[in-house]
Amino acid sequence: MVKDAASSLTGIPEDSFQVIVSVHLGGKLEEAVDAALDAANRLAELQAKAATTSRVAARCLAEDGLTVREIGEVLGVSHQRAHQLVGRKAEKTGSRK
Repeated sequence: MVKDAASSLTGIPEDSFQVIVSVHLGGKLEEAVDAALDAANRLAELQAKAATTSRVAARCLAEDGLTVREIGEVLGVSHQRAHQLVGRKAEKTGSRK
């Protein structure tokens, strides 16, 4: 709408310029938004770290002979998720002996 209005008022074709809108909140609003974005970034970093450490743990457990069902129980995930974490087709389907 701004482009249309500017074009109408100036006679300049709409496709010959850009309108850039930026928001400056300032004060407490900007602090709140910055805190929320910072928390979201930290959460993403922690999720990535959790995924990596879960894969390492799952693979170590698999190498130690646990089945994907057992790995799932130990890590608190489904056996399907444990299978994904191990990253290879599980050869064992039953419990360890």
